[in-house]
Amino acid sequence: MTGVAWLLEGAIVILLGTILLSRWPRLQGAWWVITGGFFLWALATWPGDRLILFLGRPLYMEQPLTWGHLSLALDGPAREGVRMILWAFVLWGGISLLFPSWGEGGAWASLALIGGLLALMVTSLWAVGWAVAIWAALVVLVTLGGHSARGLGVWQWLTPWVGATLILFLLLIWPDPNTSGPEAWRVQLVAVALVLWAGLVPLHVGSVNLTAFARPLGSAWLWWSHSIVVLTVFHRVDFLPGMDAAFWRAQPFLQVVGIVTLGWAGMAALGARDVGRITAYAVLHNWALTLLLWIATPQREDVVRWALAVRFVGVYVTTLGLTALLREEYRRTFDSLSGWARRRPWTVAAWTIGVGTLVGAPFTPGIWTQWMVHRLPMESPLVPWGSFVGSAGVMLGVSRALLVLWGPLHNPLLVREEGLARALMWGIVITVVVLALMPSWANSLGGLL
Repeated sequence: MTGVAWLLEGAIVILLGTILLSRWPRLQGAWWVITGGFFLWALATWPGDRLILFLGRPLYMEQPLTWGHLSLALDGPAREGVRMILWAFVLWGGISLLFPSWGEGGAWASLALIGGLLALMVTSLWAVGWAVAIWAALVVLVTLGGHSARGLGVWQWLTPWVGATLILFLLLIWPDPNTSGPEAWRVQLVAVALVLWAGLVPLHVGSVNLTAFARPLGSAWLWWSHSIVVLTVFHRVDFLPGMDAAFWRAQPFLQVVGIVTLGWAGMAALGARDVGRITAYAVLHNWALTLLLWIATPQREDVVRWALAVRFVGVYVTTLGLTALLREEYRRTFDSLSGWARRRPWTVAAWTIGVGTLVGAPFTPGIWTQWMVHRLPMESPLVPWGSFVGSAGVMLGVSRALLVLWGPLHNPLLVREEGLARALMWGIVITVVVLALMPSWANSLGGLL
């Protein structure tokens, strides 16, 4: 049995268990924690260079699974990406175990896990497009989670992924056997697909709208799995003989639109009057910065791991704060949330410090990412300035939101934060501040991921 078959069979078992336990959210969350924790342990301890006996069956972790021209492998990049996605899955299960209402809509997470695994383990270039398109469609189900709202950018989100898939389908045309390498037009098609998948300006509309209107934890899954899938695909293309030129053709354009995205996110957040949109633009700013760091230092694994660790902390702290703040309410405009910070101060603090982490505000772990941007040799001197301007714009937008959140309370019956929820928010705020003061701990988190 190959590692791919083992992992996919395990994901199907998780899905079946989720369906059986769907009426009991706490048990469902416990199921995710146990099963996800087992696979994390197995990926961290089981060797890939020799056979393993698992339930009496021989298992070779790194042996590829091949069907005709389709090949899937649990190789090094896939193993790293799967582990990162599983951490998010286990975290969602833990939240559902403690607060069943917060994990509402998460029943689709196990299905989305299968889509993420496919996108990470496919090594056949022509099939990568189909895998990521399946993943993108399943992410929409997780983000909505049974919740419908007007203005959701489903089609804006799906169009770049489906369009890139159709472009890559042309790679199925049998190549000329007399050529030593792929034709230039094939390389160019892959470069265009990479640009589309990056989701930077102007292709950010779908992800921003989904984040602004859908369930916060579902949108966290979207952004985190998107980061892992895109970076893994970029890594595969960069090391694929004959196709490595595609990444270098896309790189200059990605750098330009990345810098534009940094500034655009700040300006858009400054003019937003919705906490969901401010969150979306903060995550978009952080994604552009993470991608630019990866492009500038592709061989610096420590820098990439640090950027992803900060992104993981920022995304999930922000969305947990937003989930606890809104609870059953889904109105996110400033006017509808006037005075809410008077009843839920630690929740608002968690949301604020999470956004600050994403954009590199002082007293958050993200400040060290800003320091790296100014210290590392970036190809364009505009990257540090774009990062600073975008960060300032997002934090000014947060300041506008806080003025309203601490304003007059229009709903005297608003429930206060109390009990375990208040303790969790208090613990999150303290933990993030400690990570900012002790960056080595955040760096250890990056190694764990």
